[in-house]
Amino acid sequence: MSRRKIYSVGAAVLAVLSSVSCVFFENPSRRTALEYVRPDGTRVQCYEPPPDVVPEAVKAEVEAKLPELIELLNARVGLEQTFERVRAACPDLRAVEAVEFRLCVAWAQRVLETEAYGEFLREVLPRVWGEAREGASPLGRG
Repeated sequence: MSRRKIYSVGAAVLAVLSSVSCVFFENPSRRTALEYVRPDGTRVQCYEPPPDVVPEAVKAEVEAKLPELIELLNARVGLEQTFERVRAACPDLRAVEAVEFRLCVAWAQRVLETEAYGEFLREVLPRVWGEAREGASPLGRG
């Protein structure tokens, strides 16, 4: 087989694999991206947890606790107290995903202040996920 044919066959195989991977692996987490546009023109994508991972009962619990969490984050009362309250609102990993999504939406809709949301993402959320991975909190049981 000539070199030119080998390159042509290789390019064709690569093109087929690329198109197949886009179809099957476009969104491996199955999270739906909801897009919001803030008044300043910033586009925000919040990724909704898959419905098979976060049941309606967990979503309802998060919705009930959300106003309190937003108020707490906006008040910026201190990282330790904020962490404890967020952790208490998230009895398992499914709730963490739901809280993360709902706070993203709250920030996109300007209900949650930018500084408070940034602090949540930088300081609180990594600790909550870290404890979940280590199994050191109720989150690890979910």
